[in-house]
Amino acid sequence: MVSRNLPPDSRSRLFACAGLAKSVAARSKATKQECRLRNVIASFVRIYMMDLAVGCKWNVNHAIRFSPRKFSQALTICCQTSRMEKIALHVVTLFACLSVGASAFGASEASVSVTVKDARGVPVREAVVMVYPATAANKPMRFGPNVMAQRDLAFAPGTLIAAKGSSISFPNFDRVRHSVYSFSKAARFEINLYGKDQSRSQKFPIAGSVALGCNIHDNMRGYIKVVDTPFAAKTDNKGLVTLTGLSAGAATVKVWHPQARAANNEVAFQTSLIAGGNERRFTLNVRQN
Repeated sequence: MVSRNLPPDSRSRLFACAGLAKSVAARSKATKQECRLRNVIASFVRIYMMDLAVGCKWNVNHAIRFSPRKFSQALTICCQTSRMEKIALHVVTLFACLSVGASAFGASEASVSVTVKDARGVPVREAVVMVYPATAANKPMRFGPNVMAQRDLAFAPGTLIAAKGSSISFPNFDRVRHSVYSFSKAARFEINLYGKDQSRSQKFPIAGSVALGCNIHDNMRGYIKVVDTPFAAKTDNKGLVTLTGLSAGAATVKVWHPQARAANNEVAFQTSLIAGGNERRFTLNVRQN
């Protein structure tokens, strides 16, 4: 049962509320007005719970399973009480439900939408935004295919996010041969020339930024941002990125871009996240091409 996942004090309040309703359930029948009142309050509770769960898949699933069965059960029983007792009991039930909701979702997940712009107000695309909640997250780091391709004499994608410890593949889709090298502190390596439809791989055990090059084609530049948090993504053409599944509370937000005028091309901000949706805007000083 979902209620077993609630804190003990929340469960006791819920069941005490239901017990109070049952104790007066057979005293009288509800009027139409009382039934309407019951339905309004039941709907309000459901909406309230769903509002708390906005942007959080875990909470939405639990709210859908939990509120109709448990909250509405207590409210439905209330419709059989006398008018004055019913109104008073509705109020008690409502606040008990809200209290349970607050306790059940007080430590709920948060999401944050981050917008990154430069000093001129122009959106910065392909900036890597990383969030480090104060509360450690038990979530695997997954960022899609660990592939940095060589296509049309360019690295694709231009910037790749990879989890610390990942092995990255470098397939060559061009007709000419390529090599891959880096002199970055986070990864110093060199892969010798290889031809079309061949691939090589390299492991990245240290978090940091890795600048890539090709010994044959000096104009080829690519970047791998190796991260040690599951909450990382690149901004789109509007300079926007949304990260979900975060813990509410204090957090550190880091923004990295290869052209950022900052130590290691990265800046950090302290913030606090509330359960549900959050919005943050940051200005990043970047070099102009």
